[in-house]
Amino acid sequence: MSAVFRLKSTLREYLEVKKQWPLYNLTLSTLTAVVIIALEGAVTFLVLRSINEIFTSQFSGSSSIIAIYFSMFIAALVFQLMVSVDAYYSNNSNQIVAISIFNFATVLYSIAQIYQTRALQNCQQELQTLINNRARINFVAEVYNLQQQAGCYFSLVEENPKNHTLSLVVNDATLNQLPSTIDKFASTFQVIFGLEYAVLVFMILFNAAGFFISWKVFKEYGWRNYEQQGASIEKRRMTFRYQTFIILLKLNLFFIVGTLGMYYTAVYFSDKGTDSSNNISIILPIMTVFGLAYYALGYFGARRASKPLLAVFCLTMLGCLILVCFVMYEAVTKNKYRSTKIWLTGFAALQVILTIITIMNALRLYQDIDNNLKDIFEPAPRVAQREDIE
Repeated sequence: MSAVFRLKSTLREYLEVKKQWPLYNLTLSTLTAVVIIALEGAVTFLVLRSINEIFTSQFSGSSSIIAIYFSMFIAALVFQLMVSVDAYYSNNSNQIVAISIFNFATVLYSIAQIYQTRALQNCQQELQTLINNRARINFVAEVYNLQQQAGCYFSLVEENPKNHTLSLVVNDATLNQLPSTIDKFASTFQVIFGLEYAVLVFMILFNAAGFFISWKVFKEYGWRNYEQQGASIEKRRMTFRYQTFIILLKLNLFFIVGTLGMYYTAVYFSDKGTDSSNNISIILPIMTVFGLAYYALGYFGARRASKPLLAVFCLTMLGCLILVCFVMYEAVTKNKYRSTKIWLTGFAALQVILTIITIMNALRLYQDIDNNLKDIFEPAPRVAQREDIE
C-alpha cells in the first residue's frame, strides 16, 4: 500500500507542481484526432465500398452524401485540434471551454452515425425483400418510394419529369444479382458497427478526461490572463468578449464549410448529377468568398481595434446570413435535398444562430474600441507572485 501511495503522491506532484495542464490538453487533443480519424477513416472506406459495390457507381445515386457526413466528423476532429493548438499559444480560456462543448457534440454525433449506418443497412434489407417479391404489380413504385427515404443511397427507378411515369434503370440480370450482393456485405456491416462503437467508446473516454483537463487549463489560462490584464475589471471583460469573438469566428467557419459541403453535394448528385438548376454555380462562389472574407475582416478588425473593418465585417455577416437562410429554405422545400435534408437544415440553422450571436458580439467589440480595446493586447504591470492554483 505504501508503494501505491508513493506512486499516487509522485503522480500528483508531477501533475500539479509542474503545472503542465495546457500541454496535457494539447496532447489529449492530438491523441483524440489521431485515434478517431483512423477509426472513422476505416468506417468511411467500408461504407462507401459496400454502397458502390452493391449498386455500382451507375446506380449508387447520392451515395457520396454519406461521405460528407463522415468527412464532417473527421473535419471536426481536425478543427478541435487546431483550436487546441491556437488556445495553447494564445492562452485563450474561452476556446478551452468552447472546444470542450464542441467535443461533447461530437460524442452525440458518434451516436447519431450508428443510427445512420443502421438506417443504411435496413434500407438495403428492405430493397432485398422487395426484389425477392418483385412479382407484385406495384414493385417499381415501392422501390421508388424506398429510395426517397433517408439512409437509402441508390437510384434504381427514375421518374419522367413530363408525365411522371416511373421506370427501372437496371436490367433483370443486374436486379437478380442485388440480393446476393447485399448478403455478401452483411459481414462488412458488422465490422462497420464494431468500428463505430469503438469510436463512441473512445470519444466518451477522451471527453471524460478532456473535461477534467480543460477545467485545469481554464484556471491556468485565467491566471495568465490576470497577469497580463491586471486587476482592471473592464479590461478583463473586454478580454472575455474578444476571446469569445475569436472562437465564434472559428465556429462560424467550420459550420459554413459543413453547410457548403452538404449543399454542393446534394445539388451535384441530385438526378445523378444532371440537375438543371444553376443555383449552385451562383451561391457556392458567393458563400465561399463570404466565408473567407468574414474571418479576415473579423480577426483583423478586432485585433487592430478597427471600426471600419468591424463595420464591414458585420455587413458581410448579414450577407452570409441571407445566403444561409436561402440554403435552409431550399433544403426544406426542395425534394432534391431529401438525402441530406435533416443534416443540411440542422447545420444551416446552427449557422444562423452563430451568425446572429457573432454579429452581436462584434457590435459590442465595436463599442469597446472607444474604451481602448487595444489595451488588452498590452501586458499590465507585473502583479504579485501567483499562489498555487487548486
